[in-house]
Amino acid sequence: MDENKGLGQAIGAGSLARLTGAQRTALNDVRSRCEEEGACWLWQKSVNSSGYPQFRVGGALKMVRSYMMTEVLGLEIPPGWWATTKCRNKKCCSPTCLVALPRGAVMERSYEAGARPTTVGYSDRLGAIVAQGITKLGFEGAKCVREDVASLSGSAAGELLGVSKSTVCRARRGETWRTLHPGASVFTWAASSVA
Repeated sequence: MDENKGLGQAIGAGSLARLTGAQRTALNDVRSRCEEEGACWLWQKSVNSSGYPQFRVGGALKMVRSYMMTEVLGLEIPPGWWATTKCRNKKCCSPTCLVALPRGAVMERSYEAGARPTTVGYSDRLGAIVAQGITKLGFEGAKCVREDVASLSGSAAGELLGVSKSTVCRARRGETWRTLHPGASVFTWAASSVA
C-alpha cells in the first residue's frame, strides 16, 4: 500500500496553522519532549516495551502518536487503523510525519523492512519453544485440541492432555497456535521445521 495515501496525508503547514490555542499548547508540550532532526521530532522521554513513545496526560497513559493525531490535530483514526509515521522512525512524533494506516498495511511495511520475522522465522521460533519444553501443548497437542477432542469440554480436554482449561480454550479460539496467513498452518510448518 502507498503510505502517502493514509489518513494523515493532509497534515502540513496549512493544517497546523488552523490549530486552536489549546491544541498549540499541547503540540508545544509534545515538541518540548523531542529532539528535532530534520522534519522529525524524536521523542526523548518514556517509551513502551516495543520502543514507541508514551506519556501521561491527566493521569492517563497515552501513546504519543495517537494522542497527537486525535487530540492535538483533531483527526479521527478509524477502528483497525494505527497511528504511524511516513519516516518509519519509532520515536518520531512530528505532525508532518504522522499518518494513520490500516493495521494490515503497517504489518506489511514491517515484514518488508525485516522488522518482523517471516513465517519461516515464526515456525523456527515455535519449533524451538516446543523442543525446549517451554509449552506443554505443542503442535500435536494443538492439533488434537482442534480436531480429535474438539467435542470434549475445555476441562476434560485439558485433563486428557495435561494442560489447563485456559490453554485448551486459547488454542481453540486461535489465540495460540494460530495460522499466520490463509492456506497455511503452523502444523504444516511444524512438520517441515521440527523433524
